[in-house]
Amino acid sequence: LGRSSVQVAAQGVVAPLMLLAVVLLMWSGVDPAGQTLSIWSFLANSTVSVICLVLAWKWTSPALKEALRDVPRLRSVRGAKVRDIVGPNLVISILTPMALQVDRLLLSHWGSPGELGVYHLSNTFFQMLSQTVMVASIAMWPVFAKARARGEVRSPMRATVVFAGLALAGGTVLALFVPWATDLVSGGAMRASWALCAAFVVYIAVDAAKYPLSMYMTDARGLRFQI
Repeated sequence: LGRSSVQVAAQGVVAPLMLLAVVLLMWSGVDPAGQTLSIWSFLANSTVSVICLVLAWKWTSPALKEALRDVPRLRSVRGAKVRDIVGPNLVISILTPMALQVDRLLLSHWGSPGELGVYHLSNTFFQMLSQTVMVASIAMWPVFAKARARGEVRSPMRATVVFAGLALAGGTVLALFVPWATDLVSGGAMRASWALCAAFVVYIAVDAAKYPLSMYMTDARGLRFQI
């Protein structure tokens, strides 16, 4: 539909809902460090999904309504094979968060609490740039999908180089401020080293290069390759 900006705007409800959750937990006396707060995170993100689904229902009407109506008509309406797309997407969505938490898991076992704390705090700053790159890359998916539907090959290599270059430049600028920011936020208890910041800059650049390629490889063969 070419409405990625609406999806991004819908995600703006997460922060207010989380703030409301913290305020309610403070008033109720429930320990906000417990598992109750994590449930609100899932509820906030589920709210975004509901908003996007309602908008998609409206903009594609009556396509979704007709599709739901045809679900029980197993013989009169021909189905479509979605396993080749849904299966790899399910595996990727499960494995990716696990892979991205391994670094902190290893630090929690082999490092000190201080090392884990400064790593996590520094990661929070750099993830702001990474999330921005990810949101920008989503707008590329319909471009590649439409080209594939027309039987055209639209290379993602130029976008990959541009994304990696911009992320490298942005990460370098951010790295100049992260040691100061970690010191300020932690009240002087933590300060990110230049070596840690440099490692995060490399990570951000590689991560940014991945997004155009992942948006390009969204057919069945591409998703299997991504796994």
